[in-house]
Amino acid sequence: MKLEPMTRVHWPSVRRIYREGIATGHSTFETRVPDWEAFHAGHLEAGRLVAVDGGEVVGWTALAPVSSRAVYRGVAEVSVYVAADRRGLGVGSLLLRAQVDASCAAGVWTLQAGIFPENTSSLQLHRSRGFREVGRRERLGHLGGRWRDMLLLERRSELVGADPELPRPLLRFVELFNREAFWESHEVLEGPWREMGSEFYHGLILYASAFVHQQRENRHGIRAQLAKAEGALGSFEANYLGVDVAGILRRCRELPQRLVEGVQPADLSLPRLELSRSRVRGDEEELGGR
Repeated sequence: MKLEPMTRVHWPSVRRIYREGIATGHSTFETRVPDWEAFHAGHLEAGRLVAVDGGEVVGWTALAPVSSRAVYRGVAEVSVYVAADRRGLGVGSLLLRAQVDASCAAGVWTLQAGIFPENTSSLQLHRSRGFREVGRRERLGHLGGRWRDMLLLERRSELVGADPELPRPLLRFVELFNREAFWESHEVLEGPWREMGSEFYHGLILYASAFVHQQRENRHGIRAQLAKAEGALGSFEANYLGVDVAGILRRCRELPQRLVEGVQPADLSLPRLELSRSRVRGDEEELGGR
């Protein structure tokens, strides 16, 4: 399964999945699926993603602004919908995890979700991704012949809207890296690396490049790029600019050894990067060019 940016081409499948969600009576107050133009106008460009499995769209996520006022520019409402025959298989978790990364990269500091109390699977999903219940909005709207309550959940980013705020290129790099778009992630840091001469960014570029070679099943390329990444990142602290550098270096050493042992590139798991605000000192040189 892979994630792709949502485009108009995906709309027939997105619309079908949206309609299936409406049919449950526990997903939204909406009773009709909008057309593409209305959907496009009502949602942010950032964070529009579809989950694709075997060429079929099996779920989607998108963000809607909560207000046109500038003070709320970093607050958005998140939607996650999964095809009826794919529910309970981890699609929603994959989408929401990617949405958290995408929203951070877009400068969104608070995600909110309105969820019917009866939708226990959605509540569990959002809580598993760091959302907390803010309160219960009683008899908020009329649906299916009765007044319905709505639970308001939110997730405040520790990476956006903090002081100091992490560089946007780094947030975008992590978003793309975690979507396994390794080539695109490495391109995001090329400009900042050359402009700032950041050896840290250079090391991350080399690390991402190794997994481009893994996707191409190029054993030599994997080993070569991991060795270069280890050389570039070896002088940095175990935690630098929110990144677990020690974990990256450990993987730089372990993966070549597994290749020597005969493991095929296609059988190696692809990594994720997690950013942590607690790992930021505040005086890193990259913060001067965020």
